[in-house]
Amino acid sequence: MALFTPDLGQQLLVLTPVDADTRERLELLRVLGVEEFPSGTTDSPAR
Repeated sequence: MALFTPDLGQQLLVLTPVDADTRERLELLRVLGVEEFPSGTTDSPAR
């Protein structure tokens, strides 16, 4: 399903699983979407 603003400038796409396997895959994407990865400096050994 897709919803559009009146001027068609934005859209919202809604994905729904068709079976249990697809539902599990979408759930994995939801979990991966909230992971935070460090940026900037790294803890590398001094030379």
